[in-house]
Amino acid sequence: MGYKKGLVYFIDVLGTKGRDFDTNLSITQVFRKEMNNVQKRHRNTSVVDRCVFSFSDCAYIVYALKDEYQNNTDIKLKAIYQSLYNTTQTIATFLSKGFLCRGGIAYGDVYFDLSENIVFGPAVNCAYNLESKLAIYPNIIIEENLAKEILEFDRKIKSVNIMAKIQNGQIFLYNNETNQYYLNYLNYLCGVSCAGLGDKSYSFEQLYEEAIKMSTKEIDNNSNNKRVVDKHLWQINYLNSMKSIREAEVEVDPIEIFTMMSKLT
Repeated sequence: MGYKKGLVYFIDVLGTKGRDFDTNLSITQVFRKEMNNVQKRHRNTSVVDRCVFSFSDCAYIVYALKDEYQNNTDIKLKAIYQSLYNTTQTIATFLSKGFLCRGGIAYGDVYFDLSENIVFGPAVNCAYNLESKLAIYPNIIIEENLAKEILEFDRKIKSVNIMAKIQNGQIFLYNNETNQYYLNYLNYLCGVSCAGLGDKSYSFEQLYEEAIKMSTKEIDNNSNNKRVVDKHLWQINYLNSMKSIREAEVEVDPIEIFTMMSKLT
C-alpha cells in the first residue's frame, strides 16, 4: 500500500450556485451520469487504473499507472496523452448539456481506493489548487512543465504519423492573459464531421451554435455580474477562435494521405 504515480483531474461544473433546486438536481444528475460513463470506459487490460470520485458538482478523475509500468516514461506519456483526449469528450459533453467546466490537471503521487471512496495525495492537492486558486475562466488548466512535456510528445507523434497530424489537432492551448496552458476540449471534434456527446451526436457547427446561444443568454441575464459576464465572454472568444481554426483547415485528398504515409514506411 502506498502512493502511485498518476494523473489527476479535478473538474468543477460552473454555474450551480444561486440556481433553484430542480436546476441543481438536473446538473448533478448529468454530472453523475457523465462521471459514471467515464468509469465504465475503464478496461482491465489497460496500462492504467482509472477511477472517478464525484460529489455534488465536482469530481476527481484519476489515471494511475499500474505497478509494472510505474517507471516506464514512454508508457506514462502515452497514457497521459490518451487520458487527455478522453477528457476532452467529457468536457465537450458537459458543454452540449449547457454547462461550463473549470478544473486542474496534475501528475504525481496519488493514493485511491474506489471501494472505500478514498482519494488523496500531492497530485490531488495540486489539481484542486490549480482549479481553486489559479483558474479564472472556464479552463481546465495544467501544470506548465507537464504541458510542455506532453506537447513535445505530441510533436513527435505527429512527425511520424500523418493521420495523427491531420486528426489529433492541438490538445493544449495557451492563455496569454493568464500565462496558463489549458485543455482544448473542442479538439474532440477535430478531424471529424460529428461525434457522440452524451446521448446525442453533434457536429462542431451544432455545438458551436448552441454554446454561443447559451453564453449570450447568460451574459444578458447576468449583465450586472462581472464575473459571470467575463466568464462567458471568454467562452465566446474561445468558441470563435476554434471556429476560425476549423474553417481554415484544408481538406486533404485521400490519395495524398496514402502517398505521404507510403513515404514513412
